[in-house]
Amino acid sequence: MRGGPGFTISEGCSRIEFAGKFEQQFFNELTNIMTLEHLILPESTTDHDLEYIGRISTLKTLMIQHSEHVTDEGIAFLSDLSNLEDLHLFCLKKLSDRSTETLKKLKSLKKLNLDGTAISEAAVAELKRSLTDCEIRR
Repeated sequence: MRGGPGFTISEGCSRIEFAGKFEQQFFNELTNIMTLEHLILPESTTDHDLEYIGRISTLKTLMIQHSEHVTDEGIAFLSDLSNLEDLHLFCLKKLSDRSTETLKKLKSLKKLNLDGTAISEAAVAELKRSLTDCEIRR
């Protein structure tokens, strides 16, 4: 068992749902979990947080929702998540068409939820052409 103030991470952990505010020690531990596949992030998630999340190469599912602090710049940190299959970017109002350049790189995606973003229908159509095996919801 590892952890710090306000959190505990079990060995062999594959799923984490986090509802609090992140602290640096949490990220240091999180990026060392080699079995982590599913992560649900809180509304307090920021672009800076995504810099760490983008290092978790084992992630298959990532949910980020209702954050006012996630922008296109933060999404760019996710470009190397080559195992990511299910990405929910729900109600991230600061995401624009600029995020599609990063999203197109995520070739393993099977599901992508863009509900409540500012990504245009034209950009979604372009994503559908690039990510042919992905179900995209907007």
